[in-house]
Amino acid sequence: MTLFEKLEGKNILFFSPSFFGYEVKIKKKLESYGANVKWYDDRPGNDFFTKVFVRLDKRVLTRKINSYYSEILDENTNIVFDYCFFVTPEATPTFFLKRLRKKYDKAKFILYIWDSFENRKRMPSMLKFFDSIFTFDYEDSKKYALNFRPLFYIDEFSIRNEKNIIKENYSLAFIGTAHTDRYLLCQEIKKRLENSDFVPFYYFFMHSPMLFWSRKIMNKNFRAVRKSDISFVPLSADKVRDILFQAQAILDIHHPEQRGLTMRTFECLGMMKKIVTTNKSIKQYDFYNESNVLIIDRDRPEIDFSFFERDFVPYNQEILDKYSISGWIRDIFFNDENG
Repeated sequence: MTLFEKLEGKNILFFSPSFFGYEVKIKKKLESYGANVKWYDDRPGNDFFTKVFVRLDKRVLTRKINSYYSEILDENTNIVFDYCFFVTPEATPTFFLKRLRKKYDKAKFILYIWDSFENRKRMPSMLKFFDSIFTFDYEDSKKYALNFRPLFYIDEFSIRNEKNIIKENYSLAFIGTAHTDRYLLCQEIKKRLENSDFVPFYYFFMHSPMLFWSRKIMNKNFRAVRKSDISFVPLSADKVRDILFQAQAILDIHHPEQRGLTMRTFECLGMMKKIVTTNKSIKQYDFYNESNVLIIDRDRPEIDFSFFERDFVPYNQEILDKYSISGWIRDIFFNDENG
């Protein structure tokens, strides 16, 4: 059975946080297979305070959250959903999941988690509401007996969709949110490249100046961060893609409290680009190759220049298909026999 045969005409209720447009890409890909998709942001708002309190203490937002989810129930009174699909829910209240399960008792409830359980203390209590559960973290999959499914790359980051020959203007490129020690680590790498012919590219993003100043005060890793080095406007997906395609290698600095591989890792795979990463767990994956992957210590980031001189070893079609967004959807929606 193909994805189109599986999903054509199916109604999917889809929840996820708004995250650099990936939720839009997932929705459109599901729709390309004939599904009718209604997407809702998991959070009742994306302003600074709502984001902060959703993560720190949702009790402050109880009225706002309950009102938001009650309205969603009212909006969909006359629709029968075949799937209720949640990706890394943060704000979803228990009452809503209970009512959803009762209302759509024949629907399949699917949960995908692209964060470590250590960062989502509430997540274990939510598992009972779902029929199929997936995590991008291998250790969590073993601990909680869940399906292990890494992330994906979207079609725009596929070398197969790149028609032009692109000149590599950068030796190493980093584009990402300025969280934890990312800025300091990039500064350390920058120092090590000063006396070389390497041409690096760095782009640090933060959601708001207010968040920048709060981090500057509260987080020692941000004391040395210059405001002029931070952008409060994210690059478009097309711009990110264009810059990364111009790089010989891409720098990936994973969150120190996460073990699963980042989206950027799989974008490198789709683009057939070398990756320099802090995530040692990449060695456990079926696409790992020393010619394509350089692992660095985030405490002492030494760059092995010979890595850039080695030829890239192309990935086979099976690997490219597996980690594409279509492969991700296939694994999740065809996993009927597993819970």
